[in-house]
Amino acid sequence: MSNESKIGILAIITIAVFIIGFKFIKGQNVLSSSQLIYVKYESVDQLSISSPVLLSGFQVGIVNDLYLDPDNMNSIIAILDIDNSIKIHKDAVAEIMSASMMGGKAVRISNNKPCSGADCAVSNDFLKGRTLGMLEAMVPAGDVEQYLKIAKENLGPAFDDLNAKLKDPNDDNMIGKTFQDLQLTMANLNAATTKLNSMLANSSGKINSTLANAQSISGNLEANNEKITAVLDNFASLSAKLNEIDMKGTVDQTKTTLASTDEAIGKLKTTLENADKALNEFGALAKNINEGDGAISMLMKDEAFAQKLSKTVTDLDVLLKDFKDHPYNYMPLKSRRKVTKWRKKDGENN
Repeated sequence: MSNESKIGILAIITIAVFIIGFKFIKGQNVLSSSQLIYVKYESVDQLSISSPVLLSGFQVGIVNDLYLDPDNMNSIIAILDIDNSIKIHKDAVAEIMSASMMGGKAVRISNNKPCSGADCAVSNDFLKGRTLGMLEAMVPAGDVEQYLKIAKENLGPAFDDLNAKLKDPNDDNMIGKTFQDLQLTMANLNAATTKLNSMLANSSGKINSTLANAQSISGNLEANNEKITAVLDNFASLSAKLNEIDMKGTVDQTKTTLASTDEAIGKLKTTLENADKALNEFGALAKNINEGDGAISMLMKDEAFAQKLSKTVTDLDVLLKDFKDHPYNYMPLKSRRKVTKWRKKDGENN
């Protein structure tokens, strides 16, 4: 046998083992024939592929596939892969139930009857389907009322005893007192809620005004978004420039400036001291003028002296003006005729 033939046989065996292993992992029948039964559900309640199919609690197959009904997207079709040796009556119902308390799902074949020939479902046939609730899955349909009756008979006295304990504040187990405290707490909570509602009602106008102001501020921020962005960009640019500044040189320059400031302050202090000395001397001078007997003191205190001095100054001013206008009157050794001539000339000019 050639190597190519051996490789081909090995490939076929590998593919067959892969298919069988894949079906085995999915829980499908591998070495026995099976039939595919279709069931339509309104809800599969988290039923999944490979979930078991049970008949009287015995697994007879698995769920092969689940898909939406193409004719009605609100319905789901489940394909049940059931052992071909199991006879399923056409009137049987495929019920989805909880397989355990952990929440796993399974399909239970109920209402199955002995069948033969045309009464038995075959591959590609549809069965009726329904989804059971948790109680229906745990308790047979005929025993539900009996279980409820037993539960009522047993739970009734327990609830009556619990009710009595809740109403008794002197109970040894403190159940009644706890319940009373809980009632008081709820009453206080109700009163606090009422006050809070009243406060909110009274403050609704202020709250609305605050919200309106907040909305206005948000609108202003949105309207000035570009300006704010520009300011932030400028601030970022300023920060970058500050980072680029030679801080050492700036500190040295600051020290020089502080030294110059100290020197200026020293000069200012000297100037203030000199000014204070000048003010003291001026004060002494003013005191001497006020208390002395000199001309300045007499001018300030003697009104007659002031008037005489004023008259003297006026006369002197008149004399100086006449000297300026008629200087020939004050020239010595001038003839009388020339003086008269100059006076006539001054009169014609005027």
